[in-house]
Amino acid sequence: MPVAPGLPDLTEHHGSTDKPYGCHNRPPFPAVSVAPNGTSWPFRMAPDCQFTLTDLGRTDPRCFGCNWRQADTQPPTHHPV
Repeated sequence: MPVAPGLPDLTEHHGSTDKPYGCHNRPPFPAVSVAPNGTSWPFRMAPDCQFTLTDLGRTDPRCFGCNWRQADTQPPTHHPV
């Protein structure tokens, strides 16, 4: 899959851009985390994807179609040189 114009091709560092990330359409996070010793606490990680709020995440083709992708409501933060 081609890389969006203006973005670096990270294929050599991160593998194929044709395969989605492991988090793509993952099951919902549990409400509680439990340690092996039985201790439990509320799970605090944000349920929605935070990567899709970044410039790279907005255009990453491996994120398209994911249930956890957030709507792009912000303008890009980088400025071309």
